[in-house]
Amino acid sequence: MKQPASTFVFHEQEVAGVAFRAMVETGRVVLQMQNSSGRESSVDLIARHSPCRVSATPKMAGSVAA
Repeated sequence: MKQPASTFVFHEQEVAGVAFRAMVETGRVVLQMQNSSGRESSVDLIARHSPCRVSATPKMAGSVAA
């Protein structure tokens, strides 16, 4: 049975209006960046399946990343 994904933010730093978060998720380590307007992107630093996955997701102002 597949276990639900869990996320743990182990470091967060804001530089020049951009928040950087290093996160551990089930099966991967992710670096996530979010600017002051809510635009978010992330890159897998260590992953089980696709280490080169990069995503950029626009977010609505005031929304919270899952």
